[in-house]
Amino acid sequence: MQATAYDQVRYPGKFYPQASADRLATLGRLCGLQTILPAQCRLLELGCGDGGNLIPQALAFPQARFVGVDLAASAIEDGRRMIAALGLANVELQVADIAGFDPGPQPFDYIVAHGVLSWVPEAVRRALIALCGRLLSPRGVAYVSYSALPGGYLRNVPRDLMRFHTRAITEPQSRVRAARAAVDFMLAAVPGNGFARELIEREMAGFEGKDYFLLHDLLADENDPLYFLDFIDAATERGLQFLAEAEFGAMSTAAYPAAVRQQLDAMPRLAREQYIDFLQLRRFRQTLLCRSGQAVDLAVTVERLAELQFSSGLRPLRPDADARDAAALEFRHPYQGSFRAEEPAAKALALVLAGGDRGGMDFAALESGVAQSLGPAAAADGGLRPALVQGLLSLYARDFVEIHAARWDFCATVSDRPCASLHARLLAERGAPVVNARHGTFLLPSAGLRRLVMLLDGTRHVDELLDAWAAVTPPAEREGLSPASLQRRLQLLAENALLVG
Repeated sequence: MQATAYDQVRYPGKFYPQASADRLATLGRLCGLQTILPAQCRLLELGCGDGGNLIPQALAFPQARFVGVDLAASAIEDGRRMIAALGLANVELQVADIAGFDPGPQPFDYIVAHGVLSWVPEAVRRALIALCGRLLSPRGVAYVSYSALPGGYLRNVPRDLMRFHTRAITEPQSRVRAARAAVDFMLAAVPGNGFARELIEREMAGFEGKDYFLLHDLLADENDPLYFLDFIDAATERGLQFLAEAEFGAMSTAAYPAAVRQQLDAMPRLAREQYIDFLQLRRFRQTLLCRSGQAVDLAVTVERLAELQFSSGLRPLRPDADARDAAALEFRHPYQGSFRAEEPAAKALALVLAGGDRGGMDFAALESGVAQSLGPAAAADGGLRPALVQGLLSLYARDFVEIHAARWDFCATVSDRPCASLHARLLAERGAPVVNARHGTFLLPSAGLRRLVMLLDGTRHVDELLDAWAAVTPPAEREGLSPASLQRRLQLLAENALLVG
């Protein structure tokens, strides 16, 4: 098979939580679809690269089945080596063209195509949507991401400039260097606070230091953004309908002024989604589809939430915070910033989440904890459950709370013999972001931390780790190593669900 551009310049594999069976199952259930639990599912990924999105799921759900296809043979071979190193038997990677791929008649509960649709020829786009229509199970969910309009028009400004400037260059690295030089040339020509500079800098922000991304995205021969409704029309022809966006908050109208929100909320759902794209100049969508005829709505009920698990990294700024305090309480999330809770139920919910099990709490445990925090009188007035539903969805839309279909198992504290998974250790050795036990990605912030993770195979007592860590650390970097610094880093790994023993 002929080498592809992805064989010439590799696009590193990565785990995408928004394109995982857990996320698709969760959003399906929030929307009223009785999705298959990840532990028993069959998942197909079209354009899987080296299996970076499939392998963590195959590890977490050994009874599930995962199949990935990609045209880049070198990426598939790399993924197969990782699968062999991990001893996995429930994931299969194949070299195949999506336009001619035939996995057989058995349907899949989840189908994923991330970063493919807008970057392949029209015939392959049609084949991709046709595969989703043919292979998706009755209660299944398909995830398809694509470059969206109208925001895609803005990205064409640097794209057209770079493609014009590099039209005679074929060698990949030379082409990337020339493309970046063209952008620098344009930035040097425009005022420091002008619209053109702001536009170029905004559109180029995600490509800094990622030559592979620039080459396979903006410089790609195929990069065709499309309107949401045009995508839905193509899906409808194949017996599919809109379910949700993979980022729950992307569907919210809460941030708009009241008059705008009122108009948006009065629209039919598909029209509202398209108008939101216009208002936001959206340039990328991660759309979930299900079978046409399935009853779908966003009126989330207690019954739907009762099937799911909840956790959060929120922490109150005051250690003595009480939900019955008259004043508002402020909470901070390690990655999403902070927020203020003013209503008693909102304060109690945040406090229960902050003190809860990071592996997951069910709705009954949340309800019980909130009721206990508020006291008998507040819990008995009949309004607690609706307030909890509203509060959970509001926090979820802003990424302050995680909702999962699966419960996670990991060590929240540092044991005597700390252990990271073999997969995490192999990813750390590659210098890649690691996947934690809650199916999130964590970018190890330093070479020193990566070296520490590589040592955590469970064979070393914590008292032995400092010497082992120093032995693999260059002499110039050893000065900062100490029992205290080791403990801080181990605690950081534990807090980010990177210890499994």
